[in-house]
Amino acid sequence: MILTACNGNSNAIGFQTSGSEIVASPMLIDAGILTAAGEMTSDSLQIDNVGEADAEISKIEFIDKMGSGAWSISDDGSQILDNETSLLLDVTFAPDTPGHHVAELVIKVKNTTGCAEYIVLLRGFGAWDCAADDLDCDGFTEAEGDCDDLDVWQSVGIDEHCDGLDNDCNKETDPRCDDRECGHP
Repeated sequence: MILTACNGNSNAIGFQTSGSEIVASPMLIDAGILTAAGEMTSDSLQIDNVGEADAEISKIEFIDKMGSGAWSISDDGSQILDNETSLLLDVTFAPDTPGHHVAELVIKVKNTTGCAEYIVLLRGFGAWDCAADDLDCDGFTEAEGDCDDLDVWQSVGIDEHCDGLDNDCNKETDPRCDDRECGHP
């Protein structure tokens, strides 16, 4: 999970101002590899207010890196998260095309003194119609520059993601992940 502050108001790794403290987990939802068209899988995302004051979840939105529409969430509306309470969301991955499906789930939180955005990385892979020598079904073989043909998240031709891997096989791991600004993942 990446935390960015709005208007410079960030006091900790979690968002904490005026008694509210929001924690979201997990930081990465990996839907895995689906091997047939029409398959789907769901994972849970928990948002906790572990502080002493209420906080408003003003918006939950997807930034779909691939434009695939493969991701959905059970609730994306504004709501108040009372102190010492949790919100459990279902995140569903249902691709209709093979390949990488990467998105970011942006959770916008505010209270009387500021705002913050939590960014949770979502990734899943549709693996059907694969070549026999493409072991991870990502569309590239080792001969074509795939730096790890057993990992669909490391391959030429895909974007770098803030996940600790060299996703695009350029021998750099997450080069721009510390440069995020509020509203610009």
